[in-house]
Amino acid sequence: MSKQKSQIMPALRHIFPPDAVIDVGIGTGRGEIHQWRDWDVPLALLVDANPDRVEWVEEQIEKNKSNSWQLITTLLADNEGQRDFFVTSNRAESSVIATKKLQQIWSNMQLHEQQTLSTQRLQSLLLLSSLKTLREASCIWGIIDCLPALPVLQGAGDELKQWSVLWVRVVLSDIFSDKEQQHSSLAVIIKFLAPLGYRCVEVIEENHPALGYALFVQDWQNKVEQLQQVTYSQTKQLEDYKQQCQQLEDYKQQVAKLQQQRKQQKTQIKQLADCKKQITDFQQQIQERDYRQKLLDEEFVKTEAQIELIKDVLLGEKAL
Repeated sequence: MSKQKSQIMPALRHIFPPDAVIDVGIGTGRGEIHQWRDWDVPLALLVDANPDRVEWVEEQIEKNKSNSWQLITTLLADNEGQRDFFVTSNRAESSVIATKKLQQIWSNMQLHEQQTLSTQRLQSLLLLSSLKTLREASCIWGIIDCLPALPVLQGAGDELKQWSVLWVRVVLSDIFSDKEQQHSSLAVIIKFLAPLGYRCVEVIEENHPALGYALFVQDWQNKVEQLQQVTYSQTKQLEDYKQQCQQLEDYKQQVAKLQQQRKQQKTQIKQLADCKKQITDFQQQIQERDYRQKLLDEEFVKTEAQIELIKDVLLGEKAL
């Protein structure tokens, strides 16, 4: 197993050089799965439920002040609450799985202490302002070196989509009851991670064949295809938007043209109204003229009648 890890880890580092690591179950930091701590990784979140096993981390952080490493002692799960935590005679195997169940793997294991610990979701931890830079890193490695792994992964939520490499400790045989098996088995972990874009590329047995580490990497080819589809969709939307903008511009021009025509029509209407007023005024003047002419005509007729009357009187006097 060590030989396989010693070959895989450097190659994986070359392909996916980590600029951030999230290591859950860091413990004493020993083992080849944790050899990243000697790679001068600039950003790291180290998590373990047992504060007695992580004293070395503070010394490591002190030595690497140029790097931003953060240690959080807590029990991770898929929800916020409380869980029983079993501290065993083999401190590295302390977990939420009851010691008597772990005895199916290590028959000599003994329960040292049973504790009740508060649980947190990994996604909640990563929302801390102090971890903002880590969350935004371009290549994040996740290491889940504890059993069962599924609740920890479920508690990570959508953060998993941003990681590039994921090492997960898994159960490779049916040694537990249904609940522990469902939360620990390789098949269950593969099924959970597949929709998030992860592909299992390697499984390495531990010294005990019932346990191992599964290596997952993001299926970037599939992500590229998805990105291409998104890009095509966005391009089409952009083209539709441009077409709509052109239609809107055409509409604006039509509106401007109609507004100009309306303005011209208003001017024409005003001119027509002025003409109508002029006609009305002219008609009124004609009526007034006709009325005055009628009065003159009547006056003229009266005058002629008076002249005729005078003529008749004068002619009558001459006849006498």
